[in-house]
Amino acid sequence: MNSKSLEPNCCVAYSVVVPVYNESQGIDHCVHQLIAVMESLGEPFELVFVDDGSVDPSLSILARHCAQDPRIKVISLSRNFGHQAALFAGLQHARGKAVISMDADLQHPPELVKSMVELWRQGNEVVYTVKQAAKAFSPVRRFAMWCAYSIIRRTTGLQIAFGQSDFRLLDRAVVDVISKMPEQRKFLRGLVSWVGFKQVALPYELADRYAGSSSYSYWKLFRLFFDGIFSFSIVPLRTTLVLGFLAASLALFYAVFSLTAVFLGWRVAPPGWLSTTMVVLFLGGAQLIGIGLVGEYLGRVYEETQQRPVYIVRRRIGFDALDDQR
Repeated sequence: MNSKSLEPNCCVAYSVVVPVYNESQGIDHCVHQLIAVMESLGEPFELVFVDDGSVDPSLSILARHCAQDPRIKVISLSRNFGHQAALFAGLQHARGKAVISMDADLQHPPELVKSMVELWRQGNEVVYTVKQAAKAFSPVRRFAMWCAYSIIRRTTGLQIAFGQSDFRLLDRAVVDVISKMPEQRKFLRGLVSWVGFKQVALPYELADRYAGSSSYSYWKLFRLFFDGIFSFSIVPLRTTLVLGFLAASLALFYAVFSLTAVFLGWRVAPPGWLSTTMVVLFLGGAQLIGIGLVGEYLGRVYEETQQRPVYIVRRRIGFDALDDQR
């Protein structure tokens, strides 16, 4: 079953939420790095690792760390639900006054947490990071990212900065609001922007991956891009109306042109199948686009009406007995 939010623990100042999927080669180093950084803050903390259905020894390694350090908590999901669902599970289980989310591959530098905490102490309720993509990605990928972020901003009205990632700090008030949102398809960058509160950006250099290879394929990025649009905007539906008016206008223009040509005795070449085929293909393409967009939204409405949980917890490790019964 989907876990309900756990009550915040007044003794925990900071929670670090880390989704994990097949990170056995680098998880030990990740745990050690995070503990060193969090201990330097001098306040109580917890590390909440969410195993998103790993098929390698990641879960057993995390369970070993959990047995050695009570500050480490582990949530094991019943299967791979995806990065956004795993992050959401961690947010619902985190009990700190401030919650930091980051990836386990250490491309999100743990030492940046100190700067995030300092900005939070200054009164900022959301500290989101912005990767410096000029050095991190190839020109082709930078252009694709720029297009994706620009389209999302223009269609949704959300102020999502170019290069913004899921490496962020959220105040407890923000976590409580987001944890109660019932959407099945989570686009957390959009949700964080949508809820408001006092937000500030923190730029950073994307570090090299410590070990292994990324499991976040281009297809998953493509799906995340569409989640960002379809979850916050109906502009794609309105584009079909524009296409309809455009097609009707072109058809009317062509009809007027044809009648004028006949009246004036012009020879319109070719008079046969080419012009007809172009009109039919244009109208057919516009109709298929419209049907596809309507189907995408209808499918998401269908998913919401099913009211299935965003994730399913198979096992919790390191939480107290009361928490494990929830």
